[in-house]
Amino acid sequence: MFWFCDMDLNTAYDTLTAIRPCGPNKKAIRGATYDLAKNDPGKEPFESLPEHAFENVADWERKLIQDRVRNLRGA
Repeated sequence: MFWFCDMDLNTAYDTLTAIRPCGPNKKAIRGATYDLAKNDPGKEPFESLPEHAFENVADWERKLIQDRVRNLRGA
């Protein structure tokens, strides 16, 4: 929902858990978002980023993430 429905992480999380209280791990989602958006071997470690980092992404990052996720299906 976060990557494909034009929502920030907190809105997507609240929307999902209101329907199904499954408790997805926000930090893991932020980490996966970081990995998909910043595909650079020299990037700083995710753990060194601020707590709120990657709770939202720019439009160009969202498109990049969507393209990378879609490409995973063909791999």
